[in-house]
Amino acid sequence: MDFKKIYAEFAAAEAVNDLEKMSEIILQVDKFFGGLAKADKAKEITPEAYEIAAHVHVLIFYAIKLLSSGDVDKAKIYMTELAKNNDANFAFFLQPIYLIGKIFYAAGDYFSAMKNFEGYEKIRGELWNDIDELSLFYRANCLAHLGEKNSAAKLYEKILTIKADFPEAKNNLKFLRGEKKFFAREVQSLWNFPNWRDVPIFINTRDRLGVMKKLIDWLLGAGYRKLIILDNDSTYPPLLEYFSALEKDSRVKIVRLKKIWATKPCGCRGFWSG
Repeated sequence: MDFKKIYAEFAAAEAVNDLEKMSEIILQVDKFFGGLAKADKAKEITPEAYEIAAHVHVLIFYAIKLLSSGDVDKAKIYMTELAKNNDANFAFFLQPIYLIGKIFYAAGDYFSAMKNFEGYEKIRGELWNDIDELSLFYRANCLAHLGEKNSAAKLYEKILTIKADFPEAKNNLKFLRGEKKFFAREVQSLWNFPNWRDVPIFINTRDRLGVMKKLIDWLLGAGYRKLIILDNDSTYPPLLEYFSALEKDSRVKIVRLKKIWATKPCGCRGFWSG
């Protein structure tokens, strides 16, 4: 592949914010990129290819945009191709596994959606040791659609032990018991933060201490209490010491990201990674 020519095309598409063209190129390069990585030929990957592949977040954003606009089939093509190209390495892209689940859910393929939500929850539990009640909700909905009402009810009950104030989960549990006529297919309530201090703030970083410490000090001083630091395999000793002290603060959570294909830090992909 002539990556210099492809990169020129990509740069031209980026200049006019042509997300569709950019996504097509990213998918093309990602397929080739993944093939070389699987064949243990990472040294043959050019800087231009790395630069394009590093923009995978653009493709994911475009898929989200397509899903939001109702173009489920096209979103499905982009995300399933991305998953197929990366195969086992797709576990590094934690949030896209959830997104694929939402795409299948929107398409009415509840069995495939359920399996993706299960996979997402398993990996998230192993990496972060926590539970995503939103994924549980959609998985419960899938079970309800598949006629597994008892299993769905148990999941709704589990959700409510994690987050008691989850109107849609309460509603659907009552629906299964015959106490409600409306089934909540989507979640609308979780993005209404009653207190601005609880809005989650993500900080993607690697081996930077000074400016990051100033940012965190300011945010905590301003009253924010839900900071998530995505650390890209940092090795700088003073930073690691700072992290050790920071982990004692309940307002801060540090997520240590793995490397992509065990060769490069996640970098800008950190927001999509586990």
